[in-house]
Amino acid sequence: MKKIISAISAAALMLSLSACEKKVEENRPLGEMRNISSVELVAEMGAGWNLGNTMDAEGGETDWGNPITTKEMIGEVYKAGFNTIRIPTTWNGHMGEAPDYTVDEEWINRVEEVVGYALENDMYVILNTHHETNWIKPQYDDLDDVKVQFAALWTQVAEHFKDYGDHLVFDVLNEPRIVGGAI
Repeated sequence: MKKIISAISAAALMLSLSACEKKVEENRPLGEMRNISSVELVAEMGAGWNLGNTMDAEGGETDWGNPITTKEMIGEVYKAGFNTIRIPTTWNGHMGEAPDYTVDEEWINRVEEVVGYALENDMYVILNTHHETNWIKPQYDDLDDVKVQFAALWTQVAEHFKDYGDHLVFDVLNEPRIVGGAI
């Protein structure tokens, strides 16, 4: 299982590094990609808040009882002293079929809108995959298919957010596990 997770993680890291290289080369109107270490970046992030049960609710933003995320809500989180916000996001249900696995434009634009609320407050954002256990599985069965879909997803996310600076961080593989299996 560790080999499988390592293979998926390595692919994710390569996608993230590729996206970062593009950001460094381009004029970034939405943010700056500074030449600082990960330790320095994390030290700047400070206290964090999790926007859970919202963008990770498979059916829609309010499916698990949370309200629609607003600019004012995120502003209040910032005023309460939080400098970082984690936005767990479930992409399943918002992606087309193989071979392209195209992410629904309306969904990625809504995710971007919520990311923007935090960035407008000069907060850090951690954007991840969440509740993708129906297709991201740490097992050898269908590993090649998982890698293709995984790469398609993160290529689209990286491309969509390529002009954002280092206040937007990707957590590309959250809690890989088999539902009902041992952790």
